[in-house]
Amino acid sequence: MSPVRYAQLCLLQVALFLIGTRRVMGLLRKLPSRRSAGGQNREERAEMLARQIERTARVGRLRDSCLPRSILLWWLLRRQGILTRLRLGVKGNGKAVRAHAWVELRGRPLGADRDQSSGFSAFPGLTPGFRRKRAAWRLPADQTG
Repeated sequence: MSPVRYAQLCLLQVALFLIGTRRVMGLLRKLPSRRSAGGQNREERAEMLARQIERTARVGRLRDSCLPRSILLWWLLRRQGILTRLRLGVKGNGKAVRAHAWVELRGRPLGADRDQSSGFSAFPGLTPGFRRKRAAWRLPADQTG
């Protein structure tokens, strides 16, 4: 387990709880990142980092925290110039609905999410933290009653 990764995961969970996903993602996007990392070992580095974060998340209460884990992986890879996609998806069996977050590199889930993300339907074009424009038909605040 990496103490630095553990601290990052803990801080990320607290931030998500206190200020929400939209603001956390907005703050992370503002932090500097490299342009683009090329090379053959890009996939290897991404997989290695995914495994490191998974091992760290197994400690304590971080075990079932796919959203903070995925956001941390997305952000750390972005800082290295490895562009990935943070995905959110759901699956249900008629009785219950489950949600899951994972990171994809070139359309393929990283780490253990390769198996865990199967069966989940990813929301197309949805990236946590992006705010959609308000609909034009909404009434101004003073007219909503």
